[in-house]
Amino acid sequence: MRSFVAAIAIILATPAVAQTDAHERWNVTSETTPLTGSRFMSAGIESSNRLLNMLGYQARASLTLRCSEGSLAVYVNWPQVVSHDGENMFGQPKTMAIWRIDDQKLESNLWDIDTTGTAAGEFKSRSAQKLLASFAGARRLVVRMAGRQVQDAEFDLAGFDVVAPEIATACGMKLQG
Repeated sequence: MRSFVAAIAIILATPAVAQTDAHERWNVTSETTPLTGSRFMSAGIESSNRLLNMLGYQARASLTLRCSEGSLAVYVNWPQVVSHDGENMFGQPKTMAIWRIDDQKLESNLWDIDTTGTAAGEFKSRSAQKLLASFAGARRLVVRMAGRQVQDAEFDLAGFDVVAPEIATACGMKLQG
């Protein structure tokens, strides 16, 4: 009977440990904005490999999932200014991103470039939600973008399935895979 009770205690404790581990790996931030009272939440993880920054020094890229003022964004902070490969119909700059989730086929799309020029991704909720959902259940993500040179950033997605639904929920969305 004792071993049965011990086994149940271990099973019940496991989700909390998984959530704690995910929050440690992913650098999760959550707060309420003082002005509007809306929830701001982000989760970020650095690439497992180093890339070259604009000065030729090694630096890591980071993958960020963010909910701010009810708007969801999924983007990669790059150690260089990313290439300007096109524009949307409003003249906002885009860069070509190529990525692979685990061993699936390569995906590519023009991603929005943020105002600093060093981050690119999906900054509009519907597109970000679709991209976020495509990562569900994945173990690894590799993203290729170009700045002064073409580089690949590798991300270990352990803990993603814990933090991603929290980010989506903060934006009033459900993460669907």
